[in-house]
Amino acid sequence: LQHPVPDLARPLAPERDIEAAEPVPIEVPEVLDLLGALVDKSLLVAEHPQPAADGEAAGRGPGEVRYRMLETIHEYATERAEENAATRRDQAAAIRRHILYFQEFAHTAEPRLRSAEQLPWLHRVETDLDNIRAALHRALQAGDTVSARAIVFDLGWFWFLRNYRDEGAAWVVRLMRLLGSDLPEADTPHDDVRWDIVDLHLLRYFLVADQSTAEQINRPESVELARRICDAYGGRMPSPRAARFPGLLWPFGRYLLDGLMGVLAQFDEAVANCRRHGDEWALATALVFRTHLAIDAPGGVVRAEEHWAELRGLSRRVGDRWLLAQMAGANGEMAMVRGRYEEARTSFEEALRLARELRAYTETPFLITRLADLAVHQRQLEVGLSLLDQADEEAQRYGVRDAVAFNRALRAHIELCAGNVARARTLCDESRALAEAASPPPQFWVAVGGLDAVIRAESGELPEALRTARGALAHGAESNCAESLVAQQAVSTAAVLQHCGEYSRSVLLLGAAEGWQAGLPWTPMLASRFAKVEKKARAVLGSERYATQYAAGRRLTVEDCLIQIDEALARLPGGSPAPDDAT
Repeated sequence: LQHPVPDLARPLAPERDIEAAEPVPIEVPEVLDLLGALVDKSLLVAEHPQPAADGEAAGRGPGEVRYRMLETIHEYATERAEENAATRRDQAAAIRRHILYFQEFAHTAEPRLRSAEQLPWLHRVETDLDNIRAALHRALQAGDTVSARAIVFDLGWFWFLRNYRDEGAAWVVRLMRLLGSDLPEADTPHDDVRWDIVDLHLLRYFLVADQSTAEQINRPESVELARRICDAYGGRMPSPRAARFPGLLWPFGRYLLDGLMGVLAQFDEAVANCRRHGDEWALATALVFRTHLAIDAPGGVVRAEEHWAELRGLSRRVGDRWLLAQMAGANGEMAMVRGRYEEARTSFEEALRLARELRAYTETPFLITRLADLAVHQRQLEVGLSLLDQADEEAQRYGVRDAVAFNRALRAHIELCAGNVARARTLCDESRALAEAASPPPQFWVAVGGLDAVIRAESGELPEALRTARGALAHGAESNCAESLVAQQAVSTAAVLQHCGEYSRSVLLLGAAEGWQAGLPWTPMLASRFAKVEKKARAVLGSERYATQYAAGRRLTVEDCLIQIDEALARLPGGSPAPDDAT
Protein backbone atom coordinates (compact mmCIF):
# COMPACT_ATOMS: atom_id res chain seq x y z
CA LEU A 1 0.00 0.00 0.00
CA GLN A 2 1.00 3.63 -0.31
CA HIS A 3 2.33 5.38 2.77
CA PRO A 4 -0.76 6.56 4.67
CA VAL A 5 -1.61 10.21 4.22
CA PRO A 6 -0.96 12.02 7.51
CA ASP A 7 -3.24 14.65 8.98
CA LEU A 8 -2.25 17.63 6.85
CA ALA A 9 -4.32 20.08 8.88
CA ARG A 10 -1.97 20.33 11.90
CA PRO A 11 1.77 20.65 12.49
CA LEU A 12 3.62 17.73 14.07
CA ALA A 13 6.21 17.64 16.84
CA PRO A 14 8.96 16.28 14.62
CA GLU A 15 12.50 15.38 15.57
CA ARG A 16 15.50 17.43 14.45
CA ASP A 17 19.28 17.10 14.30
CA ILE A 18 21.84 19.65 15.53
CA GLU A 19 22.12 21.18 12.03
CA ALA A 20 18.40 21.99 12.03
CA ALA A 21 18.60 23.50 15.50
CA GLU A 22 21.42 25.90 14.60
CA PRO A 23 19.27 28.48 12.72
CA VAL A 24 17.87 29.50 16.14
CA PRO A 25 19.65 32.80 17.00
CA ILE A 26 21.97 31.29 19.63
CA GLU A 27 25.69 30.64 19.24
CA VAL A 28 26.42 27.04 18.16
CA PRO A 29 28.23 25.97 21.38
CA GLU A 30 25.28 27.34 23.34
CA VAL A 31 22.89 25.30 21.16
CA LEU A 32 24.70 22.11 22.17
CA ASP A 33 24.63 23.09 25.84
CA LEU A 34 20.96 24.06 25.66
CA LEU A 35 19.97 20.83 23.92
CA GLY A 36 21.85 18.81 26.51
CA ALA A 37 20.11 20.65 29.33
CA LEU A 38 16.69 20.06 27.76
CA VAL A 39 17.47 16.35 27.41
CA ASP A 40 18.55 16.21 31.07
CA LYS A 41 15.20 17.73 32.04
CA SER A 42 13.32 15.20 29.85
CA LEU A 43 11.90 18.01 27.73
CA LEU A 44 13.66 16.52 24.71
CA VAL A 45 14.46 12.93 23.81
CA ALA A 46 17.84 12.24 22.19
CA GLU A 47 17.91 9.32 19.78
CA HIS A 48 20.77 7.67 17.89
CA PRO A 49 19.28 6.09 14.77
CA GLN A 50 21.24 3.34 13.08
CA PRO A 51 22.30 3.80 9.44
CA ALA A 52 20.02 2.01 6.97
CA ALA A 53 21.13 -1.49 6.11
CA ASP A 54 20.80 -0.83 2.38
CA GLY A 55 23.38 1.94 2.37
CA GLU A 56 20.89 4.80 2.12
CA ALA A 57 22.44 6.49 5.15
CA ALA A 58 25.89 6.51 3.57
CA GLY A 59 27.61 9.79 4.23
CA ARG A 60 25.76 10.44 7.51
CA GLY A 61 27.67 9.99 10.71
CA PRO A 62 26.86 6.84 12.73
CA GLY A 63 26.76 8.96 15.89
CA GLU A 64 24.27 11.49 14.57
CA VAL A 65 21.78 12.51 17.24
CA ARG A 66 18.13 13.32 16.56
CA TYR A 67 16.19 15.41 19.09
CA ARG A 68 12.49 14.77 19.53
CA MET A 69 9.95 16.60 21.69
CA LEU A 70 7.15 14.57 23.23
CA GLU A 71 3.74 15.46 21.81
CA THR A 72 2.34 16.52 25.19
CA ILE A 73 5.28 18.87 25.78
CA HIS A 74 4.94 20.22 22.24
CA GLU A 75 1.27 21.01 22.86
CA TYR A 76 2.09 22.64 26.22
CA ALA A 77 4.83 24.81 24.65
CA THR A 78 2.45 25.87 21.88
CA GLU A 79 -0.15 26.92 24.43
CA ARG A 80 2.42 28.89 26.45
CA ALA A 81 3.61 30.66 23.31
CA GLU A 82 0.12 32.14 22.91
CA GLU A 83 0.14 33.79 26.34
CA ASN A 84 1.39 37.24 25.34
CA ALA A 85 2.46 39.33 22.39
CA ALA A 86 6.19 38.87 22.98
CA THR A 87 6.06 35.07 23.02
CA ARG A 88 3.75 35.08 20.02
CA ARG A 89 6.30 37.17 18.13
CA ASP A 90 9.07 34.81 19.18
CA GLN A 91 6.99 31.84 18.11
CA ALA A 92 6.18 33.42 14.72
CA ALA A 93 9.86 34.17 14.14
CA ALA A 94 10.85 30.61 15.06
CA ILE A 95 8.18 29.20 12.74
CA ARG A 96 9.44 31.42 9.92
CA ARG A 97 13.02 30.25 10.46
CA HIS A 98 11.78 26.64 10.52
CA ILE A 99 9.94 27.08 7.20
CA LEU A 100 12.92 28.74 5.53
CA TYR A 101 15.37 26.11 6.80
CA PHE A 102 13.37 23.19 5.44
CA GLN A 103 12.51 25.07 2.28
CA GLU A 104 16.24 25.38 1.64
CA PHE A 105 16.79 21.76 2.72
CA ALA A 106 14.21 20.53 0.17
CA HIS A 107 15.78 22.72 -2.52
CA THR A 108 19.23 21.32 -1.74
CA ALA A 109 17.91 17.77 -1.83
CA GLU A 110 15.91 18.04 -5.06
CA PRO A 111 18.69 17.72 -7.67
CA ARG A 112 20.42 15.06 -5.59
CA LEU A 113 17.24 12.96 -5.56
CA ARG A 114 17.68 12.67 -9.34
CA SER A 115 21.37 11.78 -9.26
CA ALA A 116 23.78 9.04 -8.23
CA GLU A 117 23.60 10.54 -4.72
CA GLN A 118 19.91 9.77 -4.40
CA LEU A 119 20.00 6.91 -1.89
CA PRO A 120 21.54 8.84 1.02
CA TRP A 121 19.46 11.90 0.13
CA LEU A 122 16.25 9.90 -0.03
CA HIS A 123 17.09 8.70 3.47
CA ARG A 124 17.77 12.27 4.64
CA VAL A 125 14.47 13.55 3.23
CA GLU A 126 12.52 10.66 4.69
CA THR A 127 14.18 11.16 8.07
CA ASP A 128 13.11 14.80 8.10
CA LEU A 129 9.75 14.24 6.45
CA ASP A 130 7.73 15.28 9.51
CA ASN A 131 9.73 18.50 9.69
CA ILE A 132 9.05 19.17 6.01
CA ARG A 133 5.37 18.41 6.52
CA ALA A 134 5.22 20.84 9.44
CA ALA A 135 6.99 23.53 7.42
CA LEU A 136 4.69 23.04 4.45
CA HIS A 137 1.58 23.04 6.62
CA ARG A 138 2.64 26.23 8.38
CA ALA A 139 3.49 27.95 5.10
CA LEU A 140 0.07 27.09 3.69
CA GLN A 141 -1.63 28.08 6.94
CA ALA A 142 0.08 31.46 6.81
CA GLY A 143 -0.76 31.97 3.14
CA ASP A 144 2.95 31.87 2.26
CA THR A 145 2.48 30.51 -1.25
CA VAL A 146 6.06 31.31 -2.27
CA SER A 147 7.56 28.91 0.28
CA ALA A 148 4.78 26.37 -0.20
CA ARG A 149 5.26 26.33 -3.98
CA ALA A 150 9.01 25.89 -3.58
CA ILE A 151 8.64 22.95 -1.20
CA VAL A 152 5.92 21.23 -3.24
CA PHE A 153 7.86 21.36 -6.49
CA ASP A 154 11.11 20.29 -4.82
CA LEU A 155 9.39 17.29 -3.20
CA GLY A 156 7.47 16.11 -6.29
CA TRP A 157 10.06 13.58 -7.46
CA PHE A 158 10.49 12.26 -3.88
CA TRP A 159 6.75 11.73 -3.50
CA PHE A 160 6.69 9.82 -6.78
CA LEU A 161 9.75 7.64 -6.14
CA ARG A 162 8.93 6.71 -2.55
CA ASN A 163 5.21 6.19 -3.21
CA TYR A 164 3.94 9.06 -1.09
CA ARG A 165 1.79 9.85 -4.10
CA ASP A 166 -1.59 10.30 -2.41
CA GLU A 167 0.00 12.54 0.20
CA GLY A 168 1.79 14.56 -2.45
CA ALA A 169 -1.43 14.98 -4.41
CA ALA A 170 -3.18 16.17 -1.23
CA TRP A 171 -0.51 18.84 -0.66
CA VAL A 172 -0.85 19.94 -4.29
CA VAL A 173 -4.61 20.33 -3.88
CA ARG A 174 -4.14 22.42 -0.71
CA LEU A 175 -1.73 24.71 -2.54
CA MET A 176 -4.03 25.07 -5.55
CA ARG A 177 -6.84 26.16 -3.24
CA LEU A 178 -4.70 29.14 -2.27
CA LEU A 179 -3.43 29.93 -5.74
CA GLY A 180 -6.64 29.15 -7.58
CA SER A 181 -6.90 26.06 -9.72
CA ASP A 182 -8.24 27.52 -12.97
CA LEU A 183 -5.86 26.98 -15.86
CA PRO A 184 -5.13 30.02 -18.03
CA GLU A 185 -6.24 29.99 -21.63
CA ALA A 186 -3.52 29.65 -24.26
CA ASP A 187 -3.88 33.25 -25.47
CA THR A 188 -3.57 34.87 -22.02
CA PRO A 189 -0.27 36.11 -20.55
CA HIS A 190 1.45 33.57 -18.29
CA ASP A 191 3.24 34.90 -15.22
CA ASP A 192 5.04 32.61 -12.76
CA VAL A 193 1.91 31.93 -10.71
CA ARG A 194 -0.10 30.95 -13.80
CA TRP A 195 2.67 28.64 -14.95
CA ASP A 196 2.86 27.14 -11.46
CA ILE A 197 -0.86 26.35 -11.62
CA VAL A 198 -0.29 24.49 -14.90
CA ASP A 199 2.63 22.59 -13.39
CA LEU A 200 0.65 21.78 -10.25
CA HIS A 201 -2.07 20.20 -12.37
CA LEU A 202 0.62 18.20 -14.19
CA LEU A 203 2.23 17.10 -10.93
CA ARG A 204 -1.08 16.02 -9.43
CA TYR A 205 -1.97 14.04 -12.56
CA PHE A 206 1.46 12.35 -12.51
CA LEU A 207 1.07 11.37 -8.85
CA VAL A 208 -2.45 9.92 -9.11
CA ALA A 209 -2.44 8.50 -12.64
CA ASP A 210 -1.54 4.94 -11.63
CA GLN A 211 -4.42 4.81 -9.17
CA SER A 212 -7.03 6.34 -11.47
CA THR A 213 -9.64 4.32 -13.32
CA ALA A 214 -10.26 4.66 -17.03
CA GLU A 215 -13.60 6.28 -16.21
CA GLN A 216 -11.91 8.95 -14.09
CA ILE A 217 -9.25 9.63 -16.71
CA ASN A 218 -11.79 9.99 -19.52
CA ARG A 219 -14.25 12.27 -17.76
CA PRO A 220 -15.09 15.43 -19.74
CA GLU A 221 -13.43 17.63 -17.12
CA SER A 222 -10.24 15.52 -17.35
CA VAL A 223 -10.19 15.80 -21.14
CA GLU A 224 -10.72 19.56 -20.90
CA LEU A 225 -7.89 19.82 -18.38
CA ALA A 226 -5.62 17.90 -20.76
CA ARG A 227 -6.54 20.27 -23.58
CA ARG A 228 -5.75 23.34 -21.49
CA ILE A 229 -2.38 21.91 -20.42
CA CYS A 230 -1.44 21.05 -24.01
CA ASP A 231 -2.57 24.46 -25.19
CA ALA A 232 -0.54 26.16 -22.46
CA TYR A 233 2.68 24.36 -23.31
CA GLY A 234 2.15 23.51 -26.95
CA GLY A 235 1.70 27.14 -27.92
CA ARG A 236 4.84 28.26 -26.12
CA MET A 237 7.53 25.90 -27.32
CA PRO A 238 10.46 25.91 -26.96
CA SER A 239 10.20 26.68 -23.25
CA PRO A 240 12.55 26.31 -20.25
CA ARG A 241 9.51 25.46 -18.09
CA ALA A 242 8.88 22.41 -20.27
CA ALA A 243 12.47 21.26 -19.87
CA ARG A 244 12.30 20.51 -16.16
CA PHE A 245 10.09 18.45 -13.85
CA PRO A 246 7.09 18.47 -13.81
CA GLY A 247 6.72 20.59 -16.96
CA LEU A 248 8.42 18.02 -19.18
CA LEU A 249 5.47 15.68 -18.54
CA TRP A 250 3.06 17.88 -20.51
CA PRO A 251 2.94 15.61 -23.62
CA PHE A 252 1.00 13.01 -21.63
CA GLY A 253 -1.97 15.36 -21.74
CA ARG A 254 -2.12 14.70 -25.48
CA TYR A 255 -3.06 11.07 -24.81
CA LEU A 256 -6.65 11.95 -23.96
CA LEU A 257 -6.88 14.08 -27.08
CA ASP A 258 -5.00 12.17 -29.78
CA GLY A 259 -4.02 8.78 -28.33
CA LEU A 260 -0.62 7.13 -28.42
CA MET A 261 0.63 8.70 -31.65
CA GLY A 262 -0.29 12.16 -30.41
CA VAL A 263 1.77 11.66 -27.24
CA LEU A 264 4.69 10.24 -29.19
CA ALA A 265 4.73 13.21 -31.57
CA GLN A 266 4.69 15.62 -28.63
CA PHE A 267 7.54 13.76 -26.94
CA ASP A 268 9.59 14.25 -30.09
CA GLU A 269 9.00 17.95 -29.47
CA ALA A 270 9.71 17.59 -25.75
CA VAL A 271 13.03 15.85 -26.43
CA ALA A 272 14.07 18.67 -28.78
CA ASN A 273 13.09 21.23 -26.14
CA CYS A 274 15.08 19.43 -23.41
CA ARG A 275 18.12 19.42 -25.69
CA ARG A 276 17.85 23.20 -25.87
CA HIS A 277 16.84 24.11 -22.32
CA GLY A 278 17.15 21.08 -20.04
CA ASP A 279 19.85 19.33 -18.07
CA GLU A 280 20.98 15.76 -18.73
CA TRP A 281 18.39 14.30 -16.34
CA ALA A 282 15.53 16.11 -18.10
CA LEU A 283 16.73 14.99 -21.54
CA ALA A 284 17.20 11.39 -20.38
CA THR A 285 13.74 11.38 -18.76
CA ALA A 286 12.08 12.71 -21.91
CA LEU A 287 13.97 10.13 -23.97
CA VAL A 288 13.03 7.24 -21.69
CA PHE A 289 9.34 8.13 -21.86
CA ARG A 290 9.62 8.43 -25.64
CA THR A 291 11.36 5.04 -25.83
CA HIS A 292 8.64 3.24 -23.87
CA LEU A 293 5.96 4.85 -26.02
CA ALA A 294 7.79 4.00 -29.24
CA ILE A 295 8.10 0.31 -28.29
CA ASP A 296 4.31 0.07 -28.14
CA ALA A 297 3.66 2.11 -31.30
CA PRO A 298 3.88 1.29 -35.01
CA GLY A 299 7.53 1.00 -35.92
CA GLY A 300 8.13 -0.63 -32.53
CA VAL A 301 11.70 -1.44 -31.63
CA VAL A 302 13.13 0.18 -34.76
CA ARG A 303 11.71 3.53 -33.65
CA ALA A 304 12.68 2.93 -30.02
CA GLU A 305 16.28 2.21 -30.95
CA GLU A 306 16.76 5.60 -32.67
CA HIS A 307 18.11 7.31 -29.53
CA TRP A 308 19.06 4.20 -27.56
CA ALA A 309 22.82 4.76 -27.41
CA GLU A 310 22.32 8.37 -26.32
CA LEU A 311 19.79 7.39 -23.65
CA ARG A 312 22.07 4.71 -22.27
CA GLY A 313 25.00 7.14 -22.02
CA LEU A 314 22.91 9.88 -20.41
CA SER A 315 21.33 7.55 -17.84
CA ARG A 316 24.68 6.18 -16.76
CA ARG A 317 26.17 9.66 -16.39
CA VAL A 318 23.20 10.97 -14.41
CA GLY A 319 23.06 7.90 -12.14
CA ASP A 320 19.36 8.17 -11.17
CA ARG A 321 18.41 4.58 -10.40
CA TRP A 322 14.87 5.16 -11.63
CA LEU A 323 16.26 6.17 -15.02
CA LEU A 324 18.63 3.19 -15.04
CA ALA A 325 15.77 0.85 -14.12
CA GLN A 326 13.55 2.28 -16.85
CA MET A 327 16.37 1.92 -19.36
CA ALA A 328 16.98 -1.70 -18.34
CA GLY A 329 13.27 -2.49 -18.57
CA ALA A 330 13.03 -0.96 -22.04
CA ASN A 331 16.08 -2.94 -23.14
CA GLY A 332 14.39 -6.10 -21.87
CA GLU A 333 11.30 -5.38 -23.97
CA MET A 334 13.35 -4.69 -27.10
CA ALA A 335 15.54 -7.74 -26.58
CA MET A 336 12.46 -9.93 -26.17
CA VAL A 337 11.01 -8.65 -29.45
CA ARG A 338 14.35 -9.30 -31.15
CA GLY A 339 14.45 -12.86 -29.81
CA ARG A 340 17.37 -12.25 -27.42
CA TYR A 341 15.70 -13.94 -24.48
CA GLU A 342 18.66 -14.30 -22.13
CA GLU A 343 19.47 -10.60 -22.59
CA ALA A 344 15.82 -9.77 -21.92
CA ARG A 345 15.81 -11.78 -18.69
CA THR A 346 19.05 -10.17 -17.50
CA SER A 347 17.70 -6.70 -18.26
CA PHE A 348 14.42 -7.26 -16.42
CA GLU A 349 16.31 -8.63 -13.42
CA GLU A 350 18.60 -5.59 -13.44
CA ALA A 351 15.59 -3.26 -13.56
CA LEU A 352 14.04 -5.17 -10.65
CA ARG A 353 17.25 -4.93 -8.60
CA LEU A 354 17.47 -1.18 -9.14
CA ALA A 355 13.79 -0.60 -8.32
CA ARG A 356 14.16 -2.52 -5.06
CA GLU A 357 17.35 -0.69 -4.20
CA LEU A 358 15.45 2.54 -4.73
CA ARG A 359 12.39 1.19 -2.87
CA ALA A 360 10.28 2.16 -5.87
CA TYR A 361 7.97 -0.69 -4.99
CA THR A 362 5.15 0.28 -7.35
CA GLU A 363 7.55 -0.59 -10.19
CA THR A 364 8.49 -4.07 -8.97
CA PRO A 365 5.26 -6.05 -9.63
CA PHE A 366 5.30 -5.17 -13.34
CA LEU A 367 8.94 -6.12 -13.66
CA ILE A 368 8.29 -9.53 -12.11
CA THR A 369 5.31 -9.89 -14.47
CA ARG A 370 7.66 -9.12 -17.37
CA LEU A 371 9.89 -11.97 -16.24
CA ALA A 372 6.84 -14.25 -15.97
CA ASP A 373 5.64 -13.25 -19.44
CA LEU A 374 9.09 -13.97 -20.84
CA ALA A 375 9.11 -17.42 -19.20
CA VAL A 376 5.65 -18.25 -20.56
CA HIS A 377 6.60 -17.20 -24.08
CA GLN A 378 9.62 -19.48 -23.77
CA ARG A 379 7.16 -22.24 -22.77
CA GLN A 380 8.54 -22.41 -19.22
CA LEU A 381 5.09 -22.51 -17.67
CA GLU A 382 6.02 -23.61 -14.15
CA VAL A 383 8.64 -20.87 -13.91
CA GLY A 384 6.03 -18.41 -15.14
CA LEU A 385 3.53 -19.49 -12.48
CA SER A 386 6.10 -19.14 -9.71
CA LEU A 387 6.99 -15.64 -10.86
CA LEU A 388 3.30 -14.71 -11.10
CA ASP A 389 2.86 -15.72 -7.46
CA GLN A 390 5.64 -13.27 -6.54
CA ALA A 391 4.21 -10.54 -8.76
CA ASP A 392 0.73 -10.94 -7.27
CA GLU A 393 2.10 -10.79 -3.73
CA GLU A 394 3.95 -7.52 -4.39
CA ALA A 395 1.09 -6.04 -6.40
CA GLN A 396 -1.35 -6.69 -3.54
CA ARG A 397 1.11 -5.33 -0.97
CA TYR A 398 1.71 -2.07 -2.81
CA GLY A 399 -1.73 -1.60 -4.38
CA VAL A 400 -0.66 -1.89 -8.03
CA ARG A 401 -4.02 -2.80 -9.54
CA ASP A 402 -2.96 -2.86 -13.19
CA ALA A 403 -0.36 -5.54 -12.47
CA VAL A 404 -2.96 -7.83 -10.87
CA ALA A 405 -5.11 -7.61 -14.00
CA PHE A 406 -2.13 -8.41 -16.24
CA ASN A 407 -1.22 -11.35 -14.04
CA ARG A 408 -4.72 -12.85 -14.23
CA ALA A 409 -4.60 -12.67 -18.02
CA LEU A 410 -1.22 -14.41 -18.11
CA ARG A 411 -2.50 -17.13 -15.78
CA ALA A 412 -5.47 -17.60 -18.13
CA HIS A 413 -3.03 -18.05 -21.01
CA ILE A 414 -1.14 -20.71 -19.05
CA GLU A 415 -4.34 -22.58 -18.21
CA LEU A 416 -5.40 -22.46 -21.87
CA CYS A 417 -2.04 -23.94 -22.90
CA ALA A 418 -2.62 -26.73 -20.39
CA GLY A 419 -6.08 -27.45 -21.85
CA ASN A 420 -7.97 -26.13 -18.81
CA VAL A 421 -10.46 -24.06 -20.80
CA ALA A 422 -12.97 -23.52 -17.98
CA ARG A 423 -10.28 -22.28 -15.63
CA ALA A 424 -8.89 -20.06 -18.38
CA ARG A 425 -12.39 -18.60 -18.88
CA THR A 426 -12.67 -17.73 -15.16
CA LEU A 427 -9.25 -16.09 -15.02
CA CYS A 428 -9.85 -14.11 -18.19
CA ASP A 429 -13.14 -12.78 -16.80
CA GLU A 430 -11.39 -11.87 -13.54
CA SER A 431 -8.69 -10.05 -15.50
CA ARG A 432 -11.28 -7.97 -17.34
CA ALA A 433 -13.13 -7.11 -14.12
CA LEU A 434 -9.91 -6.04 -12.38
CA ALA A 435 -8.90 -3.93 -15.36
CA GLU A 436 -12.23 -2.10 -15.31
CA ALA A 437 -11.26 -0.77 -11.87
CA ALA A 438 -7.81 0.31 -13.09
CA SER A 439 -6.39 2.07 -16.14
CA PRO A 440 -4.40 -0.38 -18.26
CA PRO A 441 -3.17 0.75 -21.69
CA PRO A 442 -4.87 -0.27 -24.96
CA GLN A 443 -2.28 -3.02 -25.43
CA PHE A 444 -3.78 -4.84 -22.48
CA TRP A 445 -7.29 -4.81 -23.92
CA VAL A 446 -6.03 -5.93 -27.32
CA ALA A 447 -4.10 -8.88 -25.88
CA VAL A 448 -6.93 -9.92 -23.55
CA GLY A 449 -9.42 -9.66 -26.42
CA GLY A 450 -7.37 -12.09 -28.50
CA LEU A 451 -7.05 -14.46 -25.55
CA ASP A 452 -10.78 -14.23 -24.84
CA ALA A 453 -11.56 -15.03 -28.48
CA VAL A 454 -9.52 -18.25 -28.44
CA ILE A 455 -11.08 -19.32 -25.12
CA ARG A 456 -14.57 -18.77 -26.54
CA ALA A 457 -13.70 -20.72 -29.66
CA GLU A 458 -12.40 -23.61 -27.55
CA SER A 459 -15.68 -23.46 -25.62
CA GLY A 460 -17.75 -23.64 -28.82
CA GLU A 461 -18.99 -20.02 -28.69
CA LEU A 462 -18.05 -19.52 -32.34
CA PRO A 463 -19.91 -16.36 -33.46
CA GLU A 464 -18.97 -14.55 -30.26
CA ALA A 465 -15.39 -15.82 -30.51
CA LEU A 466 -15.07 -14.43 -34.02
CA ARG A 467 -16.64 -11.10 -33.07
CA THR A 468 -14.26 -10.85 -30.11
CA ALA A 469 -11.25 -11.65 -32.29
CA ARG A 470 -12.37 -9.05 -34.81
CA GLY A 471 -12.69 -6.48 -32.03
CA ALA A 472 -9.19 -7.17 -30.73
CA LEU A 473 -7.68 -6.90 -34.20
CA ALA A 474 -9.53 -3.68 -34.98
CA HIS A 475 -8.73 -2.16 -31.60
CA GLY A 476 -5.04 -2.95 -32.06
CA ALA A 477 -4.97 -1.06 -35.35
CA GLU A 478 -7.15 1.85 -34.16
CA SER A 479 -5.01 2.28 -31.03
CA ASN A 480 -1.81 2.34 -33.09
CA CYS A 481 -0.34 -0.66 -31.31
CA ALA A 482 2.96 -2.09 -32.47
CA GLU A 483 2.67 -4.31 -35.54
CA SER A 484 3.93 -7.33 -33.59
CA LEU A 485 0.98 -7.14 -31.18
CA VAL A 486 -1.48 -6.79 -34.05
CA ALA A 487 0.21 -9.76 -35.75
CA GLN A 488 -0.35 -11.86 -32.63
CA GLN A 489 -4.07 -11.07 -32.80
CA ALA A 490 -4.10 -12.16 -36.44
CA VAL A 491 -2.65 -15.55 -35.43
CA SER A 492 -5.29 -15.90 -32.71
CA THR A 493 -7.99 -14.94 -35.22
CA ALA A 494 -6.66 -17.56 -37.63
CA ALA A 495 -7.11 -20.17 -34.90
CA VAL A 496 -10.68 -18.99 -34.29
CA LEU A 497 -11.46 -19.11 -38.02
CA GLN A 498 -10.36 -22.74 -38.12
CA HIS A 499 -12.81 -23.54 -35.33
CA CYS A 500 -15.42 -22.02 -37.64
CA GLY A 501 -14.29 -24.21 -40.55
CA GLU A 502 -12.87 -21.20 -42.42
CA TYR A 503 -9.51 -22.72 -43.35
CA SER A 504 -8.82 -20.58 -46.44
CA ARG A 505 -9.43 -17.39 -44.49
CA SER A 506 -7.35 -18.66 -41.59
CA VAL A 507 -4.37 -18.95 -43.93
CA LEU A 508 -4.96 -15.41 -45.20
CA LEU A 509 -4.70 -14.22 -41.60
CA LEU A 510 -1.50 -16.24 -41.05
CA GLY A 511 0.04 -14.64 -44.11
CA ALA A 512 -1.01 -11.19 -42.95
CA ALA A 513 0.47 -11.84 -39.49
CA GLU A 514 3.80 -12.89 -40.99
CA GLY A 515 3.84 -9.76 -43.14
CA TRP A 516 3.11 -7.44 -40.21
CA GLN A 517 5.76 -9.17 -38.13
CA ALA A 518 8.26 -7.76 -40.66
CA GLY A 519 10.94 -10.35 -40.11
CA LEU A 520 10.96 -10.21 -36.31
CA PRO A 521 11.08 -13.68 -34.73
CA TRP A 522 8.04 -15.26 -33.12
CA THR A 523 8.54 -16.29 -29.52
CA PRO A 524 8.60 -20.08 -28.98
CA MET A 525 5.02 -19.91 -27.66
CA LEU A 526 3.71 -17.94 -30.63
CA ALA A 527 5.75 -20.02 -33.08
CA SER A 528 4.10 -23.13 -31.66
CA ARG A 529 0.63 -21.60 -32.03
CA PHE A 530 1.41 -20.49 -35.59
CA ALA A 531 2.71 -23.95 -36.51
CA LYS A 532 -0.37 -25.64 -35.07
CA VAL A 533 -2.71 -23.50 -37.21
CA GLU A 534 -0.49 -23.96 -40.25
CA LYS A 535 -0.33 -27.75 -39.91
CA LYS A 536 -4.08 -28.10 -39.71
CA ALA A 537 -4.65 -25.75 -42.67
CA ARG A 538 -2.17 -27.63 -44.84
CA ALA A 539 -3.88 -30.91 -44.03
CA VAL A 540 -7.24 -29.52 -45.12
CA LEU A 541 -6.25 -27.32 -48.07
CA GLY A 542 -3.17 -29.08 -49.39
CA SER A 543 0.24 -27.48 -49.82
CA GLU A 544 -0.49 -25.72 -53.11
CA ARG A 545 -3.72 -24.03 -51.97
CA TYR A 546 -2.07 -23.17 -48.67
CA ALA A 547 0.86 -21.49 -50.41
CA THR A 548 -1.45 -19.48 -52.67
CA GLN A 549 -3.57 -18.21 -49.79
CA TYR A 550 -0.54 -17.52 -47.61
CA ALA A 551 1.09 -15.42 -50.32
CA ALA A 552 -2.18 -13.51 -50.81
CA GLY A 553 -2.39 -12.92 -47.07
CA ARG A 554 1.05 -11.29 -47.00
CA ARG A 555 -0.41 -8.40 -48.99
CA LEU A 556 -3.45 -7.79 -46.75
CA THR A 557 -4.01 -4.77 -44.55
CA VAL A 558 -5.89 -4.89 -41.26
CA GLU A 559 -8.95 -3.50 -43.04
CA ASP A 560 -8.74 -6.33 -45.60
CA CYS A 561 -8.62 -8.88 -42.79
CA LEU A 562 -11.63 -7.33 -41.08
CA ILE A 563 -13.60 -7.78 -44.30
CA GLN A 564 -12.62 -11.46 -44.38
CA ILE A 565 -13.78 -11.86 -40.77
CA ASP A 566 -17.08 -10.13 -41.51
CA GLU A 567 -17.68 -12.48 -44.44
CA ALA A 568 -16.94 -15.45 -42.20
CA LEU A 569 -19.35 -14.14 -39.56
CA ALA A 570 -22.07 -13.85 -42.19
CA ARG A 571 -21.71 -17.58 -42.81
CA LEU A 572 -22.52 -18.50 -39.21
CA PRO A 573 -26.33 -18.32 -38.94
CA GLY A 574 -27.56 -19.50 -35.62
CA GLY A 575 -24.01 -19.95 -34.44
CA SER A 576 -23.36 -23.04 -36.55
CA PRO A 577 -20.19 -22.67 -38.58
CA ALA A 578 -20.52 -23.29 -42.31
CA PRO A 579 -17.70 -25.37 -43.76
CA ASP A 580 -15.02 -23.61 -45.76
CA ASP A 581 -15.49 -24.15 -49.49
CA ALA A 582 -12.22 -26.09 -49.55
CA THR A 583 -12.99 -28.56 -46.78
